[in-house]
Amino acid sequence: HKPYRSVIKSVQSIVKAEGWRGLQKGLSAQTAFQFTMNSVRLGIYQTLDDYGFLKPDENGKLSTLRCIAVGGISGLAGVTVSCPFYMIKTQLQSQSKSSNVKFVVGYQHQHRGLIDALKTIYRNNGLRGLWKGYSAIVPRNCIGSSVQLSTFSTCKDYLSRYQAFQNSIFFSALVSSLTTGLVTCVFMTPFDTAATRMFNQPTENGKGLYYRNIFDVFIKVSKTEGFFTGFYKGFVPNYFRYAC
Repeated sequence: HKPYRSVIKSVQSIVKAEGWRGLQKGLSAQTAFQFTMNSVRLGIYQTLDDYGFLKPDENGKLSTLRCIAVGGISGLAGVTVSCPFYMIKTQLQSQSKSSNVKFVVGYQHQHRGLIDALKTIYRNNGLRGLWKGYSAIVPRNCIGSSVQLSTFSTCKDYLSRYQAFQNSIFFSALVSSLTTGLVTCVFMTPFDTAATRMFNQPTENGKGLYYRNIFDVFIKVSKTEGFFTGFYKGFVPNYFRYAC
């Protein structure tokens, strides 16, 4: 069954099953994830920039490879710290309180909230359990950060050569964000899907029952659903998320 066929249908289905509060499910974990991940990621990126790692060459051009490398390093550090919050966010958002089974998809972990999830996972699987699926989220954030930060910097640098964008910082940032969101979404959505599958699967003795690692996810999903059909689900809402 497919109760969530599009953005509009998804909103309608969630509101019908759980009310408007259902659209904000997992907000506490998402806030914790964004706060820790972006604090570390953007802090390291800016620090390396201040130390001259992203200094333009004699022609005033940024090195794309350096931007990618610095973005990847920043993303790795950020996701290492914030991995538990992303896992719990995924599990909370996948839960459904609806009594109608047609609105229930994926494994239901039945967490009562962020703190309860942290306690439950730690009690059942120890500290390692909070980083279950780390192998899937590392390429997601390293690739995502590399593409996102490097594309945004390169795009702004390119647009600054034109008078129309020199006169409007807002317009320059807007076009750069929309472009960056599209590029990031193309590269990142497959890893988003893989990370979601890894994080939301049931476990036994700390091991996932469906997927062993990110390579296992890519092989199984590609075989059963096809690569583009399976890994590019939710591309449109993902684009709005990254662009905004």
